[in-house]
Amino acid sequence: MLVENSRDPEKVRKEKLEPRTDGTLCLSGRSWLPCYGDLRTVIMHESNKSKYPIHPGSDKMYPDMKKLYWWPNMKADIAT
Repeated sequence: MLVENSRDPEKVRKEKLEPRTDGTLCLSGRSWLPCYGDLRTVIMHESNKSKYPIHPGSDKMYPDMKKLYWWPNMKADIAT
């Protein structure tokens, strides 16, 4: 389990990251994304796209994304 990237390592330690058969890790059924690489940026960019002409904004993006993904400080990353 990688906890060095979390601001509150104790919180992550209490919640168990579980391996999936494809080699990824999940937390409470959501994909856990490590702090390195551009994967988070790509996912936020794709989630921000919409088939509607209205921008979904961070208030809508966070609840939608937290159903599928988790990483430390996710809400703050989406809001900025």
